[in-house]
Amino acid sequence: MVLVGDSNVAGASLTQDDTLAEALARATGQRVYAYSPADMNDFFAEERFTAGPPATVVLVNVERTLYTLEALRPAPERSPRQLAGLVTRVYEGLMPTAWTIAVDRIWKKPWLTRYTIRIARDALFLPLLHAAMRQPRLWQVQDAIFPFVANPSERIMFTEDALRWARAYRNGDQEAILQGVVQVIVAYRDALEARGMRFVFMPIPDRERIYWDLIPPQATDAADPPDFLPRLISRLNAAGIKVVELQAMFQRARAAGRQPYHLDDTHWNATGAALAADRLAEVMRPARISAKERVTSH
Repeated sequence: MVLVGDSNVAGASLTQDDTLAEALARATGQRVYAYSPADMNDFFAEERFTAGPPATVVLVNVERTLYTLEALRPAPERSPRQLAGLVTRVYEGLMPTAWTIAVDRIWKKPWLTRYTIRIARDALFLPLLHAAMRQPRLWQVQDAIFPFVANPSERIMFTEDALRWARAYRNGDQEAILQGVVQVIVAYRDALEARGMRFVFMPIPDRERIYWDLIPPQATDAADPPDFLPRLISRLNAAGIKVVELQAMFQRARAAGRQPYHLDDTHWNATGAALAADRLAEVMRPARISAKERVTSH
């Protein structure tokens, strides 16, 4: 099984044992590979996935960036992740081929992304957040690398990206946004199934959605989160897409005192990743049986 996705898949701010891939491997007893940060065009560009396709591909994407999902590009136009390709080009001609390949493989490792994000968080973001927490009222940072709004009394922060996305969706052409995302995801499913792979989609609710009641009223234009995610899931279910829904589970966890997200970070914490792994494992159990049947039938 291959997980394709963003920094949540890479395990930003988590230990290796707490990552989604590790938790899912324990829950299913299957081998799980985290291919991240990456998108579906990256996946189809990788020769290794063509030569040895996984039985299942799970696309994991945070809610606020779903509208940016790219349509599949024609095969000749597909290329591996740009930054990894840049590293290869820089070292090409300066290093032996074996060394170039080794550097490229290291750059693609999820742990590198995880620790790069952790360094940025600890060195750049957290000092600003801790300064905000010492303020008695709403505190905004607009010129930081990670613009955010803090609620000092609750010791929690919210990203401007998520709040901006919520406003854009609410004030935009909602139907066009939904149709565009559904069209892209259905195309992913069709392309994978044509190659004998199963597709599962697991959207991660924005942390702001789960903690909307804690967002300072000055920072949002609505009392409730946008209805984008539930409407999207409904549309995808109607289109026959296997979707792993996490919002209700995360809300129950929060109500029980088990926070699924870091309060000082945009990513889910070990609890959130474990809950997601358990829910995904439940969805995958029938597929695991049918996969064994396909093997024995051949």
